[in-house]
Amino acid sequence: MNLYWSQELELQAVEQQVAADEARPEWSLAAELGVGRTKRAEAPLTRIEQFGLTTLDAINALAKSGHYAQVLTVLYAAIDTMAWSSRKDGDVTRQDFIGWVDKYMDPQRSLPCTPEDLYAARCGVLHSGAAGSRLSREGKAVELWYVTAATSTADLESFMKKKGVNAKVVSATNLVAAFGAGVLAYAEDLAQDQKRQAEVEKRIGQWLTFIPSAAVAAEAAKKK
Repeated sequence: MNLYWSQELELQAVEQQVAADEARPEWSLAAELGVGRTKRAEAPLTRIEQFGLTTLDAINALAKSGHYAQVLTVLYAAIDTMAWSSRKDGDVTRQDFIGWVDKYMDPQRSLPCTPEDLYAARCGVLHSGAAGSRLSREGKAVELWYVTAATSTADLESFMKKKGVNAKVVSATNLVAAFGAGVLAYAEDLAQDQKRQAEVEKRIGQWLTFIPSAAVAAEAAKKK
């Protein structure tokens, strides 16, 4: 019970919610393209925006297949990547993650948790596939449990109360939406500061790029 409310009631709700989520703007790449880009709608997508949209595309595919644990894995790793990109150099830290989440995802407004809770959840999911982490065990953050259907929140909260579990219930859909909005807010922020945008572009030049083998062969042929 660390991650998902898995009673039959919830499983039925998941089937209904997956169908409903396909029509929700949070899961729609086309809709995400239009959110937050009104000031420069004519501009091509930046690499940050492209990363956000391809991440949402991957999450969408996983959610449609019912792979919600993997949705969380991809999501928290993507937030790590965004936080890393905001640094001038060095490895991403806890404070980088918390700072990026606080500024761009604003979870205390859009989600029932704090940036610290999300960082602790990230540690639990990425390191062990569980809700608990060292921070939650030490009382420095509260565990996050997830629902895929908002109608299941009350059932899960009732279950946790009966079991004496101290955790917060988060909608996976709302969490994904907060990430999408955060990436676009980050991109807009960078667009207002050319120096910082150049620094970020240089840093993300280190990202892995997958190139078709035919293109590699063609380039190698040119150099012969």
